[in-house]
Amino acid sequence: MRLNSKIALVLVLPMLILSAVLAWAIYSQVLNRFVALEQAQQQQNHQRLLEAINAELDNLSRLGRDYSAWDDTYRYMQDHNSAFIAANLTPETLINLHLDGILLFDQQQQLQAQLSLDSTSHKPIKTSSALRQGIAANLASQPADARQQGILTIQGRTLMLVSSPITDSNAVHASVGTLVIFRDVDQDAVHGLGKQIKLNLQFSALQGPGSETIEPQVLTALSHQALWLRSDDEYTASSYSLLNDLNGSPALLMHVSMPRDTYREGLATARTLLGFTLIALLLFGGATFAALHAVALKRLSQLSRGLIGIGAQGGNRQRLPVHGSDEIAQVARSVNAMLDQLEQHFEQRRSAGERQRELNALLVQIATDDAVAHGDTAALFRVMAGSLTAGTSMDAWSLWLSSEDGQSFDCLRSSSVSPIGMCPEQLKQALTERSAGLPSLLTCQFQSPQHHGLILPFHVDSHLGAVCVEAHNSEALSASEELNFLIAATQLIERSLRTHFQNLREHDLRLRAEKDPLTGLANRSLFEIELMRRLKNVHSSGPLLGLLFIDLDRFKPINDTYGHAVGDWLLCQVAQRLREQVRAEDLVARLGGDEFTIILNSLHAQEDAERITEKVLQALNQPFMHEQTRLDCSASIGLAWAPAHGDSVAELVKAADLAMYAAKRLGRSNWHQAPAASGIQR
Repeated sequence: MRLNSKIALVLVLPMLILSAVLAWAIYSQVLNRFVALEQAQQQQNHQRLLEAINAELDNLSRLGRDYSAWDDTYRYMQDHNSAFIAANLTPETLINLHLDGILLFDQQQQLQAQLSLDSTSHKPIKTSSALRQGIAANLASQPADARQQGILTIQGRTLMLVSSPITDSNAVHASVGTLVIFRDVDQDAVHGLGKQIKLNLQFSALQGPGSETIEPQVLTALSHQALWLRSDDEYTASSYSLLNDLNGSPALLMHVSMPRDTYREGLATARTLLGFTLIALLLFGGATFAALHAVALKRLSQLSRGLIGIGAQGGNRQRLPVHGSDEIAQVARSVNAMLDQLEQHFEQRRSAGERQRELNALLVQIATDDAVAHGDTAALFRVMAGSLTAGTSMDAWSLWLSSEDGQSFDCLRSSSVSPIGMCPEQLKQALTERSAGLPSLLTCQFQSPQHHGLILPFHVDSHLGAVCVEAHNSEALSASEELNFLIAATQLIERSLRTHFQNLREHDLRLRAEKDPLTGLANRSLFEIELMRRLKNVHSSGPLLGLLFIDLDRFKPINDTYGHAVGDWLLCQVAQRLREQVRAEDLVARLGGDEFTIILNSLHAQEDAERITEKVLQALNQPFMHEQTRLDCSASIGLAWAPAHGDSVAELVKAADLAMYAAKRLGRSNWHQAPAASGIQR
């Protein structure tokens, strides 16, 4: 095959391969980015839907709290006066509040009053017995005085439901019942919700009417993921998710569809980019071939024939003819010079082979040291001291590493007491000027004309580093096998130091994972792990384990009035006071916000915990002085015991939490033990 044909083939084949690679890259990268953007939009739409549903439930919850903590409602549950029903349980009330029903239950879940509206005519109707019984059963399954909000499905009817304990407005007296308000999740409600957040929505109940239309593959996909995204076709994409009811069971299938404008825009962009790229490749290939043919192909053919002739002679005495002074003539001169040096270099390389084997053995010694590979700096320095100087003809070496900002350099190790000629300022100037792209080595000359050196730079995270080799004889710096050895050794040193810094970072991350970043106390994760560990050692006849659940009473007004900076300062002060009031074996933790816990370990009697609780309460009741401002922030504390109130983390935390809320009901700035029914007397 002629040279012209070969060059054409060499140009065409890479162009075809490059075209295929570019086509794949454009479609897989560009289009995938648009698909990822589309999926991000779908996830944002799903989040907006959940936020809208939660907002509706929050509005219902606020409405339920207003009615349940109303003195008129409280009196009605006691005297059943008809004036309350006539004034408040009217169709106009439900219509104005956008409700479909209100139910009042006593403490035994017996219905005391009710009002429901027909969803079409808005006329008052009697609440179905199945709906009443379903709601009553749900209330009976929950703790007394619990507040609920969420979705409830009963006999194919889906409701947004909120229940609140009925108390007087000051929450002084105990609850006398439960108020339940609900709103039907029908097509009109779904349409209104979709119009509100500007999405095309469909809700389908998992049981009852409409459930038969749900595709099985949708439920299969949602069985192992919370959100399933699907491309219906080139023009429409869908997202599916499940909404749980009050009992935590899936109740509704939520379907959001959106047009695939982003995907079609990405498809058009990818096709346009591919078209322009192919045109540019064709133009480049044609121009390149024409230039090569006109300028170089003929003379290269002559040069090729000359090289074939030299090869046929079987020696290096023949030389290429040289005509002109251009690049091809220079190639011919270079080939002739190469031939002149081959015999000389051949002998030199043969003698250098033995030296190279010695240096390779030293590299293997560094590379196979397990301690060096795992980032042990002491082992690294030991290997360097034994191998680096012995492996080269240099007089001295030193290892340098910069600070993170690159403004200063420290000598980590040197083969002598002090580096012969290297100084931090000289190293900084040599490296920082080339930090954007460090070469494999730099040459430098010191103040003394007889003193020369090499800098072998490297990067370790945000640090600049270098191995500096120094010699009095400049010829010691020119041996290629020794330079290659130094470059390879520097790479191994860099790898070991990088592993060392990675080990330090991992150690720091492990410490941070167990601490609250603001107060320095144990975080929720460490608290739960430590409580679980200590509960395993608790026995009915052994030392007691106490848990204090602490909630600050007036933290939110202070945080809102003086700002988050003052609020964070106050939390740190609270943490400090808590540390000062407990023993060394106790654990203080911050669960989040203004909630703290203390694990009281190895208590001999209940009085010990009560004494500590009193100390903690008195310490937190003292005012805090921030600059010239006095901050009064007391606390409510709940106290629970193990194993009396539970032998698991969840049971013990729940008992202490309920005791804390009991302390708040007593007037705050107080503490309360878990109820006597749990096994401890106050």
